[in-house]
Amino acid sequence: MGRFSVYYKNSLSICFVKVPLGIFVAALAAYPLAKYRFRLRETLLAFFLLGLGIPVNVVLLPLTILLKRLYLLDNLWGLLFPYIVFGLPFQILVLRGFFRGIPDELVDAARIDGCTEFLVLLRVILPLSVPAVLALFIMDFLATWNEFLMALIFIHSDKWKTVPLGMMYFQGQFASSYPIINAGVLLGILPVVVVYVLLQRYFVSGITAGALKE
Repeated sequence: MGRFSVYYKNSLSICFVKVPLGIFVAALAAYPLAKYRFRLRETLLAFFLLGLGIPVNVVLLPLTILLKRLYLLDNLWGLLFPYIVFGLPFQILVLRGFFRGIPDELVDAARIDGCTEFLVLLRVILPLSVPAVLALFIMDFLATWNEFLMALIFIHSDKWKTVPLGMMYFQGQFASSYPIINAGVLLGILPVVVVYVLLQRYFVSGITAGALKE
């Protein structure tokens, strides 16, 4: 199981970097879309939401070429940026809906007290949006932990494989080590279960609020 521990470490590393970073980037985009009024606001929102309709399979080849030219192929950094980009559309949609439900008076009061727009986001908007943020954390953690296709295409070296890829190592063409596979499955689902148990009380309230507040 020493090899599996490497896969486990890689998956944890990518999840605990990508998930918070992706949600923070989505918050930076959702805040002006929710609280600012400008001419191209709806057009910009529609542009972001177009990402929900783009299948991963369509962009695998250009992404592979791009990552190779940037020397990001076959390492965890090569997974980080595509993972963030593909998670942004849904995260922006949910956070924008939640941010719109926060009273503008609170934002105006923070501005009067001397807060910059960035501090308004950090000190007012995000603390009041904890249910939505934690709900997104659960879903994004689950999606990132279980992602297989991009990892399969972008990762070739054994030292950078994640848990879903590592499970293939224990299954051969003519024989499979089922005890090890079962142990790997149990260990593989453990972080997701722990995250959900710790944050599940925010899950339903965060998603429904983000979907309905307009």
